[in-house]
Parts: sequence; structure tokens; C-alpha cells
Amino acid sequence: MISVGIVIVTYNRADLLSDTLDAVLAQDFSGHKIIYVIDNASTDHTYEVVHSKDSDLIEYIRSDVNLGGAGGFNLGVREAYQSQHDWVWVMDDDVVPAKNCLRCLLRYSNKKVLAAARENNQSQLAEYSALEYNLSNPFYIQPKRSQVTDIYKKREELPELLQIDNFSFEGVMFHQSIISEIGFPYSEYFISGDDVDYAERIRLHGYDIYLVRDAKIMRQLEFNQEQALYSWKGYYMYRNIFAIHFLYGRNFLVKIKPYFLILGAFATGQFQKNKNLSFKLISDARHLVKQIKEHDNG
Repeated sequence: MISVGIVIVTYNRADLLSDTLDAVLAQDFSGHKIIYVIDNASTDHTYEVVHSKDSDLIEYIRSDVNLGGAGGFNLGVREAYQSQHDWVWVMDDDVVPAKNCLRCLLRYSNKKVLAAARENNQSQLAEYSALEYNLSNPFYIQPKRSQVTDIYKKREELPELLQIDNFSFEGVMFHQSIISEIGFPYSEYFISGDDVDYAERIRLHGYDIYLVRDAKIMRQLEFNQEQALYSWKGYYMYRNIFAIHFLYGRNFLVKIKPYFLILGAFATGQFQKNKNLSFKLISDARHLVKQIKEHDNG
């Protein structure tokens, strides 16, 4: 019997979490599953929502502090892995998998990394994972060169299995052997970039990542990246993408690209437009890289 550990990270979104839990509990999957709800010190009625489900399939783990999405996924994947599940399926608290989503993913269990294909709440394809994530060319400002929705406008246009370069922690599933070899997501990112980092580590170890067309998962909320860059999240988005260049740039020019990006932002007046942009991002990203390397060495 296949065993799946399902990790859901949540913070102050109890009503959305309720829908996620209902959908996960309703999966038409005949194997064994345990749902690990990682509560990042929520101050709303998350505790009440989780315990209202009255299911022995749910393990509720509350952190004393907000670990961020990255810290939550680190904790949840660690718990599921240590419980010796065959697979670990991870998601946020604002996605709703279709009833057959898990079964559709496991249809391709000969692969090691499988991602559900996301749609928005209007049932439109909303899969923004990278088809090409390039950390080799220093002249590309954005390493994400193309995403799924650039090529495929409808789910029906997708092949059954589509190889992708990265994923979001919104319905991706790992075989336990991947975690044994790669390790856990890095909590040091706090939010943003932890999933891109994990995908890079997977690919550098020689494994492929596949998007599964028939595995549907709905995003309850829309994410506006441009808007997020100007919010408090923008600091982490900039810092973390710089750290990813420092860690995984395939050559020296890519590794130093963040310096030129921040100089360009200063020269074009972007510092005045976005308070998250500053020269300090470089030193903060370098410090993050140091923390991650110390994490690995530890």
C-alpha cells in the first residue's frame, strides 16, 4: 500500500485552509495518507478549523513563531519524511486539489518529482512554472525565460506529462528517495524562492521534474507578482533571487549578475520607486548564502 504524507503550510487563512483540508480528505486514493498541517503561529481561528474536521488523518503542528512559508515547508517535509512515507505532497493553504488529483499524480509513480497543474477559480489554466529557467546566460535579466502558460493556454493543450524546470510548493510531490538525496527545503529563505531553490537542487542532481496534465489543483487566490514586489514581500523576493544566482549560477558572470542588476536599478531611478531596492540587498543575499552553506555543512 502506497503511503503519502501531505504537507499543508498555513498562516492566518483559516477559511481557505478549511476548503483545502476538505479537498485533501476527499481524495479518492486507496493508499495510506497522513495530513501534516503546519501552523505558522496563526492568530485567527485556524486551530478550531483544523480540529473541527475530527479526522485521525490530520496531524496538527503549531510553531511558536511564524517560520514563513520556507520554514513551514522545511518542518512539514521533515515530519513527513521521518514518518517514512513513500511520497510527500506539499501545498499552501489556498489551493484545492480535485478529488482525483493525488490518484492522477501517482499514475506516473515511475517518476520521482510530479507537479499538479494549477488553474484559477474560473477553471482557467494558471500554471506559471518555468519551461526554461536559465542560470547560464548572464545577459538574461530574468532567469525564467518561459513558463507553461506562454505555450499552453488551455489544460487540453498540455501533453499528459510535461517536463518543466521548476515548480511552486502548490501541489508538487516528491518520492522519498529524492528527499533522502537532496535534503529538505531551506528554511532560511523565509518566503519566496525556496521552491525554485529546491527545483535547482533536484535538477543539479540529475532528476527531471514533470507536470501532470490531469492532476488538477485550483488556486483560490490570485498572485500579482508586480504588486508583491512593492509590498513587504518584495525584499525577500529580491534578496532570495540574488542568493539563487550566487548559489546556482552556472558560471562566474551569472554569479556576479546581481551586482549589475542592483547598479542598473540605482542608475534608472528604481530605488526611488521601490523601497525594497537598495545596495544592502547584495550583502543580505550573501549572508543568506552563508547561512545556507552553514546549514549544509552542519
